[in-house]
Amino acid sequence: MIQVPLAGSGRRTTGWTTRSADLSAYAGQKVAALGLIVAAGARPITGYQVNLGALALRDGTNHTPAAPQDLRITQLLPATGELFLSWKRSAYDKVRRYDVYLDDTYLGGAYDDVYYVKRFTATSGTIKLVAVGPDGSESPAATTSFDLSTAPGKAQASAKPDGTLTATWTPPASGQPITLKVQSLDTAHPYTKEVQVPGTSSSTTLTGVPVNGDGYLLTLRAGTGTVTGVRGTFADTEISPYPASAVAINGNTFTFSRPTLPDWHTLTILEDGQAKSFTTTYGSDAKPYIIRGRTTRAAETVTMSGATSKVVAILEDYAGNKATTVLRGN
Repeated sequence: MIQVPLAGSGRRTTGWTTRSADLSAYAGQKVAALGLIVAAGARPITGYQVNLGALALRDGTNHTPAAPQDLRITQLLPATGELFLSWKRSAYDKVRRYDVYLDDTYLGGAYDDVYYVKRFTATSGTIKLVAVGPDGSESPAATTSFDLSTAPGKAQASAKPDGTLTATWTPPASGQPITLKVQSLDTAHPYTKEVQVPGTSSSTTLTGVPVNGDGYLLTLRAGTGTVTGVRGTFADTEISPYPASAVAINGNTFTFSRPTLPDWHTLTILEDGQAKSFTTTYGSDAKPYIIRGRTTRAAETVTMSGATSKVVAILEDYAGNKATTVLRGN
């Protein structure tokens, strides 16, 4: 073990300070472990305290990352106290972690290009994002500010089965025109609609929105002020039928694949109008349908009673929508 003294250490300090040691005399040797020893000879140390913030081994080259790019507040949801951030992520050999601050308060860190803050209750401030390099060095901060006093307040939204979405809010004092934008959160069914209303308005109704049960984000912005939002779910009046191709038929034996619809609940199989029975997990009784998450795999293979009977599949989602598919017969 080699001990290298830190010049200037052992003195009383206020706040954080940095001390370095030159290891060039040991060039070419391998470092197996790195540690810190606090010692005062044979005498005990009374009232001595060391707060170690970081211990790093550096090669003398500047590895400080550049400031992060494209920092954005993607969702600021005052009603639920949530904040979503995004930025452009650099390669791991250049950045090992991104640290997020509200003004000078540390919120957390991760190696990612998104960050979520729960119970975010601040009404104004500056979000700072710092990239941390492989040697622990920190980049200049990227920043983005927000001020809820410039935004529509107390936003609420409700979607109805007729394809309308009604939004209400408290208009800000600026009186600037308010832009509303609703977009689907399901990338499989992209949808976006944007409208602008006078700055004194406190409600509006959007028409022609989806009725497929997808989640949505409604954002509101007065002029160039802070964008706030509220999340919800579109009304659900639609369902896609169970595809006949999802059934493997071998003679009179039918093997049913589980539906791929995200919100399916039950799949009822009728033979000449009579529901087939399916055993379930957890010791429950058999059910007259395949039920999501409960029907056993073995039970999904069924031998029909007749060779020419009519077989029908009825798919139902959690909203109660149903669709019928004839699998055999007329």
